[in-house]
Amino acid sequence: MRALFIILFVGCLGVQAQEDKLRYHGFYAEALSLHPFNTDDYGALVGFGFGVSFKSQKHIFRTYLTAAIYPLIFLAENPPHYEELAFLYGREYKLSERISGDVFLGAAYFNFNNGWDKKTTSLGFPIHTSIRYALMNEVSLGIMYGFNANANKPVHRIGLSFYWKPKK
Repeated sequence: MRALFIILFVGCLGVQAQEDKLRYHGFYAEALSLHPFNTDDYGALVGFGFGVSFKSQKHIFRTYLTAAIYPLIFLAENPPHYEELAFLYGREYKLSERISGDVFLGAAYFNFNNGWDKKTTSLGFPIHTSIRYALMNEVSLGIMYGFNANANKPVHRIGLSFYWKPKK
């Protein structure tokens, strides 16, 4: 299933690259994301993530990996955790001179382990959005929100985001 996602995403990028100039757009990192809405059966999780973006005109394509685990990992024999490999399409919006936002939608491979007996994988449909403040021309810091609708358990997360765009 992972191979199918990678093949489809690379194929879409290849078609887009032939039609328009597809270029590297930036590196995205999510630091210390909190998963406060997931407390009913396995407690709050702490996560991280990173991805790379490519742009053609106004279209942005992002490959993204995120993971989360129980924060007191040393107290749990088999701590709950999940991993998500996402392929996203989105747009970036300039809200002011230094503030920008973005919205991404896509498909994801979702691997979930509740820490006891349930280990499942499924197809997920993530939504990522963030609002960022440009510290410099290349570096932005912000707040992000992510949601993944999947067959296992819907996942919400809120965190800090870091974005680096190379000079043009």
